[in-house]
This record gives sequence, C-alpha cells and structure tokens, in this order.
Amino acid sequence: MSLFPITFGSGSAARATRTSVGQQHARVTSAVIVAEVAFALMLLAGAGLLTRTVQQLTRVAPGFDVDRVLTVKTTLAEGAYAGDDRVRSFGAELVRLLGSEPQVSRAGFANYLPMSRTGAANRFEIEGRAETRIEDQKFSWVSVVGGQYFEAMGIPLLSGRLPGREDTETSEPVFVIDELLARRYWPDGNALGAHISWHLENNERLTGRVIGIVGSVRFLGLAADAPPSAYWWFPQRPMREFAVAVRSTGDAASVAPIVSRVIARLDPNQPVADVRALAQFVADDLSRPRFAMQLLGGFAVVALLLAGLGLYGVVAFWVARRTSEIALRIAIGAQRGDVLWLVMRRTILLVGCGVAIGLGASMAFARALTGLLY
Repeated sequence: MSLFPITFGSGSAARATRTSVGQQHARVTSAVIVAEVAFALMLLAGAGLLTRTVQQLTRVAPGFDVDRVLTVKTTLAEGAYAGDDRVRSFGAELVRLLGSEPQVSRAGFANYLPMSRTGAANRFEIEGRAETRIEDQKFSWVSVVGGQYFEAMGIPLLSGRLPGREDTETSEPVFVIDELLARRYWPDGNALGAHISWHLENNERLTGRVIGIVGSVRFLGLAADAPPSAYWWFPQRPMREFAVAVRSTGDAASVAPIVSRVIARLDPNQPVADVRALAQFVADDLSRPRFAMQLLGGFAVVALLLAGLGLYGVVAFWVARRTSEIALRIAIGAQRGDVLWLVMRRTILLVGCGVAIGLGASMAFARALTGLLY
C-alpha cells in the first residue's frame, strides 16, 4: 500500500518535469525565432542601404569620359633617363607616335590618373595675397600632364586655354586649375591670369600663371568628393611616372597592342604595366559596395528562410499540442476566425518582437556601414 502513493507521486513529478522541459523548450525556440526575424530585418536593412548606395554611385559623374579610353602605366628608370631632356624627349615622341596611329583619336599622359586613389598635394601662394596666419596656407591636388591629356580623358575646358607647343621648358610656367580650386580661391571669377608660386622640395619654387580652368574630376573614388586640383605642364616640370591615356576610335582594348608596340619602339627595355580600360577604374570602384550588397542580400534571404521555417515549426508544434483544445472550442461554437486568431496570435507576437528588436539593431548596423554608404 505504501508504494502506491510513491508511484503516483513519481508520475506527477515526471509529468511536471516534462511540462517544465516543454515550456523551457518553447521559450528557447521562441527566442531563436525572434532573433532570426531581428537578424533578417537587420540584414535586409543593410542590403537595402547598400543597394541605394550602388544606385546613387552609378549616377555620379566622375568628371571624365570613360568610353573608349585605354590606360597604360610605365616608369622611366633614373639610370637610363638621368636628365630632364631625355625624359622630355621620351614623352614628346610617345605622344607623336601614338597620335600617328589611325586607331588613336587622342593621346596624353599624367603621373596620376583619376579614380586611381593615388596622388599628391602641394602648397601654393597667390601673388598679392599675404599669408599672415597658418590658416591662410593654400593646398591643392597636383598632377603633371602632357600631350592631349585633357582631350583624351574627356575633361572639359571651361574657360581659358590648354597648354600647347608654345609652352616650352624655357617659357613662363603655365598651370591649369579645376573649377573647384577656382571657386575656392577666386570666388569673383578672376582666376585666369593669376600668378601662383608652388612650394617644391629643397625650398625651391615653381612660379607661373593660370591659363585655363577645367572641370573637376574624382581622384579618390566616386564616393569621395573631387579634390580641388591643379595641373602642371610636363615640358616645364618633367616626371618619370607615365600613366598614358589613349582614346581609341573603336574599342579601348583594340589599342593595347599599339601602345605596347610604340613604347617598345622607343625603348625595348621599357616595361609596361596595369593595362586596362578607363571604364574598369569605375567598375572596380563600384565593386566593393556591390559585393557587400550581394553578400548581405544573400545572408538576408537565408535568414528569412530560416525564420520562416522556424515559425512554421513552432506553429505546427503548438497546434499539434493543442489539437484537443481547438476541437473543444469548435465544438462549443468557436468560429473559424476565432481559431485562426488563436493560432496566429503567437506568431504575430514573435514576429512583432523580432521586428522591434530588428529595427533597433538596423539603426546600429547602418552606423557601422557608414564607410560603405554614399
């Protein structure tokens, strides 16, 4: 007789234990579903922001015409080209030979190409403007250009003129500035003819006048603002780094063998590197946000599928456990909508909690993505 209460009590304890375990399992499962919904919403928000960024970046004007332009890089060795005269001769012959090819429309070169994320800034002074404070110091992005660089790149001339054959190493140095630099330091519009003195190495100066204003270009990528820029003329300030820009009459890739052949003709030992179309610079710049967009979008789809499967499993398990209760409610007159609301109420609660948490997480995630957003 004494065993019966013990057995009965053990059965009650076992059922209570099973109920407790079932409730704990349900709570854990619900928490996982809420987390999946929140995570999916966060990823969807990030993918949406990056999609918007890519769409905006594709509408940004880089400041030059990317169609049918091939770029090639080559650097002259100091040993083989020890003097400036030899460097000037190489640049002049390079442009002349490329210009004689029927497939070449325009040819020029610079030491830094737009969208290459490379460049240098120099300090300059404007004649007649005293710099009494350190805040008065002026800086500009500087490139050295030669040949028909602006025509080959499709950078528009807004006013004045471009450097030409009359601007030699013995004539007064001339500079071309972009519209941003002109607006910043000559807001009254009298930049043309202004005399500028650039600070060089070893306390040297390069002094000359502004002869032209061109459109601004983006050197650091589509997402970065175009820096105020100036251009020095190659014959007056020769450099050994050549980023050749060739505008083709047809496809950009069609002139690649021509450029290589011309450089080899000038110097058989001169290597060429980084042969690619100018359009590739823009495509490469868009690749990072586009990849992040695709990655987050893929993760968001997977998270949504997992959240959907989890919700389905939770609802199915809950309905299976409460089949008798549902049948009893129907038997005593419960309507179809009442039963449906009984089933969906838990689902809506879980989704609502996930959405609320996901919105907060999305705001924090958006701040973390600031470096990729435009």
